[in-house]
Amino acid sequence: MMKIPNMNALSIRALIKTISLCFLIAMGVTALCWSFGGFIDYANIAMIFLLSTFLAALAFGRGAAVVSAFLNVAFFDFFFVAPLYSFDVEDLQYLITLGVMLIIGLITGNFVSSLKEKIADITRRASMSLALQNLSQGLFKAQNIEQVIATSLTSLQPAIKAELSMYLLNEEEIIIPQNTQHIEQVMAIMDGSVATPPSEPDPNLECEIFIPIQSDWKKFGVLLAKDLSPFSKKDGREQFLQTAADLIALAVLKLQLARSDEASKVEAATERLRSAILSSLSHDLRTPLTKIIGLAEEVQSKAANLDVNSNHTLTTIANQGKRLSNKINNLLEIVKLQTQKPTLEKAWQPIEEVIGTSIKYFSSLFPYRKVEISIDPEIPPLYFDEVLMERVIYNLLDNAAKYSGPDSVIEINARRRKEFVEIEVRDYGSGFTKSPTSLFKAFAKGDNDSVVGGLGLAICKTIIDSHGGTIWAENVADGNGAVVVIQLPLISAPNFDLDLE
Repeated sequence: MMKIPNMNALSIRALIKTISLCFLIAMGVTALCWSFGGFIDYANIAMIFLLSTFLAALAFGRGAAVVSAFLNVAFFDFFFVAPLYSFDVEDLQYLITLGVMLIIGLITGNFVSSLKEKIADITRRASMSLALQNLSQGLFKAQNIEQVIATSLTSLQPAIKAELSMYLLNEEEIIIPQNTQHIEQVMAIMDGSVATPPSEPDPNLECEIFIPIQSDWKKFGVLLAKDLSPFSKKDGREQFLQTAADLIALAVLKLQLARSDEASKVEAATERLRSAILSSLSHDLRTPLTKIIGLAEEVQSKAANLDVNSNHTLTTIANQGKRLSNKINNLLEIVKLQTQKPTLEKAWQPIEEVIGTSIKYFSSLFPYRKVEISIDPEIPPLYFDEVLMERVIYNLLDNAAKYSGPDSVIEINARRRKEFVEIEVRDYGSGFTKSPTSLFKAFAKGDNDSVVGGLGLAICKTIIDSHGGTIWAENVADGNGAVVVIQLPLISAPNFDLDLE
């Protein structure tokens, strides 16, 4: 974006200053030639005036050369060509002299000023190239956004001859620096809602240039140059700023990629540590648990004369060992599911078999819990992974048993809907005291904060999602218990046409 302030007064003052300087130079040359009296002829005097035009062009530029050429011709005619002190000419041949003198003065002044401008342009571009080189080296060493800003301003300011400001997004997507009078313009450019600058600004005016610092896919900030001449396109300063903005964008992108790479390394190291912990957990806990369960069952089977209390104790040891083993399996399973998608081995099978197997395993751990089943006979075979679905049903039963009384009934209802099969697992406990949605996150807690729940529900959600289904939990409307609902899509079974001969 480019702003064009009103600066006509400055242009008029500059013109008056140029005319005054050239007038004083012409008067000085006239006084010098008068001091020689009749010792030099008119040709040499004309050459002295031409020399003053050359020096004015060299010192003050193209405008001064033009003004000096006309003033020198006027002074030469008025003070040295007869009749003196008049702009009339007695000998018409002097008209040729005055004309040639004016043309040579204009051509010489223009040539000198052009040469001076080219030398200045070459010097300026060399300075800008060196500034870009210093900028590139400084940005390569920058470690954060603040260093990028400091390095950029230090490298660019001497070469651009303009007041520079720069605003960049940091890691938290906050504009740095925050306190700036241009924050509205900067935010507008970042949002892409800026006005298009004039295509042909007045060359006598000065301006401001806002250049976005961006890559192909993101804007990182804005570079602002104030009080630049609109000739900045021709003298290369605008292109210089654009190149600098591209270098800064690359530096910011490099910092972001470096942070992403560092985060990836930390994540990889965390994953290795987690795998090591899980391996240790699997070996150091599951193996002793298996032995404890096996020994308790072996003592029960071999010791025929055990009293009722001892037999009950051994049964409790075995059951609690199995529950703890199941929790460890859940922990290992949720970590596995979080790091990689579930591997599904789907097959067509009736849902009642999976429910029956899950209840049988549940009853071995909770022998005194009653489970009531209601399955719609119109449910067709479903296409799912049997092992994973059994884990889902068991986890829901385990969760219902945990948050309901020991004498409370658990219900499983399966019914057919239009495009899916709905399975409900209901308990008659106190219900969920927290948001049921949050329970499907790993390591969430139920109504008893001392007991970690939700791990099994998180596994259930991951498995159901991988089957294209949905799962949710809610409290029963009458305040008597809670229910978890699963919906699995109904898929038409393939038509197997066997051509037997």
